[in-house]
Amino acid sequence: MKTIIVDMDNTLTKSSWRNPLTPALKGGDWDPFHERCQEDEPTNLVDLVRILSEFFQIVITTARPERFRTHTTNWLTKHNIRPARILMRGDESNASSPDVKIEHVDFLMRNGFKIAFGIDDRKDVCDAWEKMGIPSYHYDMELLIEPAYPDEPVAIERSTRPEQILSQASKLFKKKNQEYGDSYKDYGKLLFTLFPEGVKLETEADFVRWGTTCMMLAKIHRYANNYNVGHEDSLEDLAVYSAMQLSLDRELL
Repeated sequence: MKTIIVDMDNTLTKSSWRNPLTPALKGGDWDPFHERCQEDEPTNLVDLVRILSEFFQIVITTARPERFRTHTTNWLTKHNIRPARILMRGDESNASSPDVKIEHVDFLMRNGFKIAFGIDDRKDVCDAWEKMGIPSYHYDMELLIEPAYPDEPVAIERSTRPEQILSQASKLFKKKNQEYGDSYKDYGKLLFTLFPEGVKLETEADFVRWGTTCMMLAKIHRYANNYNVGHEDSLEDLAVYSAMQLSLDRELL
């Protein structure tokens, strides 16, 4: 079974709320930041990783110090993620996050793990993995809701009131609709054209492959709508989803 390597902070967990606990100076004490990691909420990536764990071996790679292993294990157990391994930073290590993650991948490759792809919120980590031949997905956890009008304040806190959630969702829809229009209405026609005889979905694996197929088509459609000016995000996302689909196809077909 192939392996997917996945980061923790700002990838599986919403850890940005702990940022005020980071040290002000380089080389300062990061323990207050890590000690509260069990309180993090999960990102939307958690559900996908649970599904992928049915077909891939999940290995957690994190720059958290080893002394916070129990904190990390408890959070993963609470959110029903059971990785084959959890690779952490040595307690005495001062290596950068990319260097830590390079060491983790090197360890896995030397021990016979076949890595399908990696997921991390840091682009420098993803770039380092790519140089090692590991397809990587740069996961941007932060969804900043910009104001619909310039004089409106930007809402960056996580709202708990239903009316606040709906208000922020409305602002996000207006922003995205300005960029992409009602492109979602075209998906039915697009899918019907490509799959005129329908698609037979019987197993969980079928639905996983169909899900990534739809994501690829959505990115192609979005790029086509912005063809004259280009749309790098769509092409980057398409490359990631294509790598994921190829991994699934090789594993399942």
